[in-house]
Amino acid sequence: MSDDPWSDWHTVPELAPKLGMSQATLKRRLTLWSRTGERMLLPNGRGAEVQAEKVARPQGDEWRARVRLSALAQMADQSADQDKPDSKATPSLTSAQGDAQGFLRLVEIERAERQKIAAENDTLRERAVRAETLADAQIQTISALSAALAAQEARAADLAQRLADAERDRDAERAEVRRLLARPWWKLW
Repeated sequence: MSDDPWSDWHTVPELAPKLGMSQATLKRRLTLWSRTGERMLLPNGRGAEVQAEKVARPQGDEWRARVRLSALAQMADQSADQDKPDSKATPSLTSAQGDAQGFLRLVEIERAERQKIAAENDTLRERAVRAETLADAQIQTISALSAALAAQEARAADLAQRLADAERDRDAERAEVRRLLARPWWKLW
């Protein structure tokens, strides 16, 4: 651990530009820090000690964090170096050729991507035609099965009616037999 003093507590929108990273990146790294407790990696490749806490607010949780002042000084020096114009930088023929080659590579990549997308579109169209054909076949099968089910339901209703009639006839015959058996045997003739 370093003996450098800590910065003040900052919110993510305040601290992210000072560290040279986006707010989303800082939130991700703070979440990772809260799980592991490791030093946070800065864009310059160096690690920085960080302290952070999540504060509950009515609008939702908010991170508050602070880092060692030496880390903030390093990031300030780096951003100042990047802002200085380089007087020695002049465009050269090789850089123009490199740009042209890069552009040609991009054109080739785009052409390959377009061909890939066209092939995928063809595949999707074929699948759509197959799916439509299968859907039509399934609709026909469902219609045939519905008609067969309606016929079976009509047959079942007819059989139920016949069964009810047969039970009624059987009950009438049993009643007649009981009536005949209830009379004395000498009165049967």
